Amino acid sequence: MRNLVLLASLLAGFVISSPVNSDAPTDAFNECRGVVMVATDIMTARQTGVSMMQMMEAAQDMGEFKAGTEQLIRLAYDEPRMHTEAAQRRSVTEFANRMLSLCMDVKDPR
Repeated sequence: MRNLVLLASLLAGFVISSPVNSDAPTDAFNECRGVVMVATDIMTARQTGVSMMQMMEAAQDMGEFKAGTEQLIRLAYDEPRMHTEAAQRRSVTEFANRMLSLCMDVKDPR
């Protein structure tokens, strides 16, 4: 639970600073698109065998998004690596959906 609270606060900062924010309407879905895109890329890399070390090294260049990106990496690498392409796609989709839901809970808690 503590990790989810930490992630929610990081996602809030990630979304507020996101370039998507400047041109997009202010609804929660559009503000969370950047988070979902990054989460999808991270989990795709996870499922194709990229090491966590490589991902964390890449996150060092993320500037103000570094902390949020590192948290997404940790969460992705807590998930098992699937062996079939169908299971990998499903894992990527489910992870992205969870991150979208968390982000939207932060931006628009109903």
